[in-house]
Amino acid sequence: MGDTDRIKKALKKSNTLVITPGKWYDLNDDDDDDFNVDAKAFIARQEYKMIKFRLNRGKKIGARLGRWTNGIPPFPYDYDPQRKGLVVNEYKQTLYRFVIEAALEGHVCDEIAWELNKQGIPSPRNKKWTGTTISRMLRDETHLGKIISNKSEGDGHAKKRPNAKELKKIPKHLWVVVENCHEPVKTQEEHDKLIYSLMKRRKIPIAARAGKHALSGLVRCSICNSSLRIFRSPIKTSQIRSCQHRDHYGNKCTNKGGSAKLIIQEVQVKLEQLEDQIVYRIKDEEGDDYKVIQDAIQQKYREIKQKEEAVERIEEGFEAGLYTADRARSRKIKIEQELDSLHEELAVLEKQSKSAASITDEERLFLIREFWRTMQLSEQDNHEELNKCYKEVISSILWKREDNGPPSIEINFL
Repeated sequence: MGDTDRIKKALKKSNTLVITPGKWYDLNDDDDDDFNVDAKAFIARQEYKMIKFRLNRGKKIGARLGRWTNGIPPFPYDYDPQRKGLVVNEYKQTLYRFVIEAALEGHVCDEIAWELNKQGIPSPRNKKWTGTTISRMLRDETHLGKIISNKSEGDGHAKKRPNAKELKKIPKHLWVVVENCHEPVKTQEEHDKLIYSLMKRRKIPIAARAGKHALSGLVRCSICNSSLRIFRSPIKTSQIRSCQHRDHYGNKCTNKGGSAKLIIQEVQVKLEQLEDQIVYRIKDEEGDDYKVIQDAIQQKYREIKQKEEAVERIEEGFEAGLYTADRARSRKIKIEQELDSLHEELAVLEKQSKSAASITDEERLFLIREFWRTMQLSEQDNHEELNKCYKEVISSILWKREDNGPPSIEINFL
């Protein structure tokens, strides 16, 4: 006897009427068979929910045991049914290391994807490679030997069921992370460098990432730290565009533009001075790049403090009755996700700070001389190659020009 029959028998024996918002049922009336249909549908739905719950619980338990439960293995791994875990595919690993080393050399994701497509190598899903595919591969922490689950809930597919929940990211502190589950294919140091590189490019406008000018993606506003665009004037000279950033009140930044030639001249002068300083004396004090990173770290701490205070205000607002439980929860989850991103960026900056503080004079001198050599060999109209050359030695260039006076140019070398 099934669950539906047991329920029906108990209700009939007690002469109980079943009343719903749309209809009432007399189970002693043999002609009324609608209840059977509705009850079976209800129980089937409950059983479906239990199966789904057990499946999700099993995935979390499996992840904590170091087993792979996240579906298709990420490139370059294969799934081993006997171990219930991931193993490295040697052929795929060769291709994966090509991607990692190209990214570490400074090639952008789109360039790597183009090169793989030119060689006729299909992507992990047997399609063309894209910059997004490469970017996701570089960010994936599974390649460090970890298994990470419980990162999101809901349905993220373009075509989803009408009653499916919207995709929602879960805060990082609630993720299930298990270390040393399989063989890593990149080191933590490589991962940190890749994340730092991707993080820097994320803050650069898309047009600047393409390297359309020798200084693309390097020039920033000294007042508001926004990226400044470079354009070709009608007389074919490169110009820095006035800062277009507006604050929270709609006030436009006052920083004016000017000739990009002034920056190139300043770079050459300052780089020659830096080279002389390194050759003739060893600097005891920390470099300019270290100071820039330290300033960025302090800014991240301030942003984190603001977000933490925002969470406290939401909790106080809920207690005071200003927010409903659902609204308070949704706002809190959103801010916690932003906090997770800020903590990730802070961790990368702190590691970059240690690297900047430990760079030797010999390494600095090598980078500078490589810069001069590449500049001599590069064609002056090959802006993409020149842009890569500048980014090898320069972290950022701060531009400030008020009224119609001469600009103030600050160059932060790597």
